Amino acid sequence: MTKIKTTSDIYPAVEELIKQLRLYPKSNLSAILDHRMHKVAWTTGSELLEEIHNVLKQSRSDYVSLFDTDVKNQIDQLIDAIKTQINPKIVYTSPPQHSNNN
Repeated sequence: MTKIKTTSDIYPAVEELIKQLRLYPKSNLSAILDHRMHKVAWTTGSELLEEIHNVLKQSRSDYVSLFDTDVKNQIDQLIDAIKTQINPKIVYTSPPQHSNNN
């Protein structure tokens, strides 16, 4: 697997994963990723990364029994890398509490 240090490292890693996934004829994940990467016109690079992130997250539950450990690790590494690159500063908190002091 390609070492992912920056956003620009994500694209070759996805291409590498697509090649690996083509070895699994029961899975259409390679076709889905290839379509998103090369056939869909995206407004921004982050929009493409978000879509790849969503597709990969969905694939974890759908294809968990089809792939070997190496492919699963590649998928997990890409999910984590994209999440880190897209939203590195997001802090998830509870919604603010409103008081009813009239």
